[in-house]
Amino acid sequence: MIVMEAKHNICSILDMICDIRLDFRLTGLLNIFKQHVEGDGGTRLSSDFGIDNVADIIDELMPALQLEEEGHFVPIVQDLVLYEHTALASSASSLLIRHYSQLPELVKGLSQVQILISQKNVKTYQVVQEKLESLRSWKSLSSAEATHILQDLSALCYSGAKHTPKPEHQRILHNLGAHEILIEILHMKPVLVTSKGKLMMEFIAVCFNFLREFCRNNPENQMALFPYVSISISLSLSNSPSTDETQALGCVHVLPDA
Repeated sequence: MIVMEAKHNICSILDMICDIRLDFRLTGLLNIFKQHVEGDGGTRLSSDFGIDNVADIIDELMPALQLEEEGHFVPIVQDLVLYEHTALASSASSLLIRHYSQLPELVKGLSQVQILISQKNVKTYQVVQEKLESLRSWKSLSSAEATHILQDLSALCYSGAKHTPKPEHQRILHNLGAHEILIEILHMKPVLVTSKGKLMMEFIAVCFNFLREFCRNNPENQMALFPYVSISISLSLSNSPSTDETQALGCVHVLPDA
């Protein structure tokens, strides 16, 4: 059993190396991208930089940090998949999948990169990051503090009295995992009680209000929330659903046509 655990830990280390490899490749692409931007504030690519250049760069980056240089990696990992140790077999399977899907993994990672061109967006990113760090420790916050943080984050998602969505801010919140923190909080609703034993319904409503603004007219954020719709429905069924809960669910369900 100790040997199996050791092999499992080695697979975990290799998986971490795969993460580092992906970060290295993405950083390489972004550095080259930076070298070819021009204009005020670097807002457009130079005319001599096209899709063929990107393909050539990816070809050059792919050999970096390969695990298969000696030709032994795949046979060894395939052997580990056959072990009856569940965790080890699962880790080995994940490694094989990552090994054979390096290019799609890189393309997906690149599509999720958000380049903060303006100083204003950089500042917004820093503010959101700070507030989310506080929100991650929501159990140690008072309901008033947590509510205030969520109201600030909700306000970042729109502008004006008509709540016009701000996609660049919605994406910053998405990339920093704001919705995942909110889902965790909603999932723990039974422990969100006041000293008098009453559910913190106002705080819960603020959570749903954030999710509504987070996914309003934003298909990517809607898809990110869709796997958690069952949690929202179960919460709504346990009480009379608030307007915010109903509208949040509506924003997730109603995806705009492609």
